[in-house]
Amino acid sequence: MSSYPPGQPVPPVNPSAKKNYTLPIVCGVGGCLGLGCMGVLAFLFLVVLATPSTQTDGTGGTGRQSRGTGGDNRQQTQDYAQETVTYVNQRENFTGKLAEVFVPFSFQYPAHWKRDPKAGGADSSNYVKVEHAINNDGAELTVENFAVGYWHNSSGQDSDSLFPELMAQLEPQFQQNFPNYQKVYEGSSTLSGFEGHELQFESTVQRAGGDDLKIYGRALLVSSKGTGLQNGVTFIMLGTSASSDIRSPQDLGVKGEMPIILNTFKLGE
Repeated sequence: MSSYPPGQPVPPVNPSAKKNYTLPIVCGVGGCLGLGCMGVLAFLFLVVLATPSTQTDGTGGTGRQSRGTGGDNRQQTQDYAQETVTYVNQRENFTGKLAEVFVPFSFQYPAHWKRDPKAGGADSSNYVKVEHAINNDGAELTVENFAVGYWHNSSGQDSDSLFPELMAQLEPQFQQNFPNYQKVYEGSSTLSGFEGHELQFESTVQRAGGDDLKIYGRALLVSSKGTGLQNGVTFIMLGTSASSDIRSPQDLGVKGEMPIILNTFKLGE
């Protein structure tokens, strides 16, 4: 969990600073948010957990959850020891930009979560996205959502020093996709043992005849220091008030079922 003095203003990002490097879009969030936005705009509000089931996604296998190298954010949840599916990021599964900026990693996710088949496609900027959604009168309502995008630095400078400007490229995509967007925090962070630069935000979907649905977001540009990797990954985490555990952006990756993913996430071969 990131730590920062409560009540402190968000450090400003200077978008007008002179750029002496070339960077592509840090990671398009359309693939991450597409299913998520459709889900969170559903009309009904439920607090339900789907029944776990055993499945494979074609890139790994099923098995009991085991902690990885990311650290330990374990919470006492009824689902922590449930069946999981293993995802392994493999270069041969990608073409175009994702193949060019490929980063090897793997993680496990709860077996009742679904992998988005569009993530990792030719027009996607995310390697993978998995989601826990519940059926809501025929529509899907997002509970938690985890995607892995990329960042790429061709400047020769230290990537960590460029993270504020990278985040300045990413944030407008959140602003455009989420109604009533509000930034909660931006700055250095450590989450489940992964260091980097993060953005936290909240959004509210106003629904006629029902309670407002809160959307919580957290994006972490993961530092590549010590990994030997030239390219890096971005964790994009979403949750809604449809979860009985998530009540703020800071809860993402710490409460609910997302710690299962982060505690098994391994960068590198």
